[in-house]
Amino acid sequence: MDVPRNTVVAVVDGENFNLYKVGGDAGDLRLSPMRQHESEDRNSASGRSSSAANPAAKQMEEDAFGKGVVDKLNAMVLDGGAMLGNG
Repeated sequence: MDVPRNTVVAVVDGENFNLYKVGGDAGDLRLSPMRQHESEDRNSASGRSSSAANPAAKQMEEDAFGKGVVDKLNAMVLDGGAMLGNG
């Protein structure tokens, strides 16, 4: 897979949100960590409810975290990439 230099890669696992910048070349690809970001929406997953009959609390937390990450990335792009080191 050909990934251009200076591409920003988001790595998200439901609890962590890290950004890396691609460096190096095709034969020696390197990811440089950027500052760690916090998802700002950890408590509001829509579309799911949790109860004893449907213990989806962990899934709701992950959904809210994912929504927060998407919102944060969207804000970064709309801000012209300043928060990504491009502005």
